[in-house]
Amino acid sequence: MAEAGAVPRFLPRRNATLKREGVKAWMDMLLDMAEDPQRWFGEYFQREAVETGNSMVKNRKGPLRKRLDQRKETETYLRFVQHNVRRLAQLRWLWNLNLSSIGFSFAS
Repeated sequence: MAEAGAVPRFLPRRNATLKREGVKAWMDMLLDMAEDPQRWFGEYFQREAVETGNSMVKNRKGPLRKRLDQRKETETYLRFVQHNVRRLAQLRWLWNLNLSSIGFSFAS
């Protein structure tokens, strides 16, 4: 991962140490976590949010159907657009529900 220029962000085990027994990038990651844990966990949980979004879209629609790379990219993009539109519709419905309970109507 480090050879490709990516910075590893794996949640270490409870008994992880800083001994140089493995890859340098692993130790650098642990040192970054020790120096600024808030920033480190902020970056770590961005990854989790992306993976959650990917799994939500995949679980609802199944695996990609296209075979060509360009078409796979388009299908993935359109799935996320569809997901965002669905969420906006749900939020608007919830907003109307909450406002109507206090006597406010939303004119559209």
